[in-house]
Amino acid sequence: SGDTLTVSFSVRNGGTRATRVDKWSDRIYVSQDTSLDIYDALLGTSTREGVLAPGETYDVTFNVRLPDSFGGNYNLIVYIDSPWSTAPVYSAVLPYPQAAGNPRIAQNGDAQGAVREFGNEGNGIRAVPLAVTERPRPDLRVTNVTAPESVLRGDSFTVAYTVQNQGGAVPDSVTRWIDYVYLSRDPFLDTRSDTYLGFLRHDGALAPGAEYSAGGTFRLPSSAVAGQAYYVIVLTDVPGAFTPFGEVIEVAGGEANNARESTTPMLIIQPPPSDLVIENVTGTGAVEPGGSITVNWTGRNQSATPARGIWADAVYLSLDGVWDYGDVLLGRSDDVRRELGQNQTYQASLITEL
Repeated sequence: SGDTLTVSFSVRNGGTRATRVDKWSDRIYVSQDTSLDIYDALLGTSTREGVLAPGETYDVTFNVRLPDSFGGNYNLIVYIDSPWSTAPVYSAVLPYPQAAGNPRIAQNGDAQGAVREFGNEGNGIRAVPLAVTERPRPDLRVTNVTAPESVLRGDSFTVAYTVQNQGGAVPDSVTRWIDYVYLSRDPFLDTRSDTYLGFLRHDGALAPGAEYSAGGTFRLPSSAVAGQAYYVIVLTDVPGAFTPFGEVIEVAGGEANNARESTTPMLIIQPPPSDLVIENVTGTGAVEPGGSITVNWTGRNQSATPARGIWADAVYLSLDGVWDYGDVLLGRSDDVRRELGQNQTYQASLITEL
């Protein structure tokens, strides 16, 4: 499986007149039997150009690649002037030779193909036996996941992990797959309830025994509860809507061992509160009722704890300079996402009517 074959065949016009068209497609398929159906796999297409006279022949030789991860007794089917090409993809295309899911081939155009042969359409297809030896399948496993022992709520943290191939070589037709990172209350992955943190992409195949290390920085989600411990779980070769087994077809049972949790859970710590203060308030413009006024101010975080979030500032009119519920609201600034370290500031303003 996965090998490249050189296929050669000859085509002869056994009729009494030349073809009415000068272009058609000859195709090669692999099949579990000697007849063509929608779950056979198209291996290659050769385009014939030129009218074929009665008794005239042409020879075709080209290379085709067998699908990965299958073995047994099969057939190569050569179909001259074939109307069957790759099917449109509307759902998952399962690994060959599974006869389920989205069809692999579909009829495109006239059932007779481009060349009208009428009563002789049935002799343009031929099957030859093909014995296929399956190569050992890969077995991807996450062998190690590391995360910090603790993290402050609202902070980011770094995850590192290693993936090893404990089976056969990943086929060279597979050059990329995706790893997902989750946060979980227990060491068991449940994609319906665990919190998705992000993904990392791996490029390149993986030989038997080879491994790769990856990692990234992720923001702790707001749903993480202070005082609780969470596991970081990494899932390699994530399945997709059209690839239910992921990109890498693995050994039997290998798809079930693609996730691993961090060795120890990560404790979520509630940080001390930050302390925002407003400074340098200035107002310009008219002071009579109904006039317009512009208010400018500076916000500063005077604590050692970073201030993160989305917030707005409100401007009031007060008789005594001390805010209370009786003061008149003039307006509020727009909501802005900010992150302020110790003594970092931001500028804001509001234009309103008195």
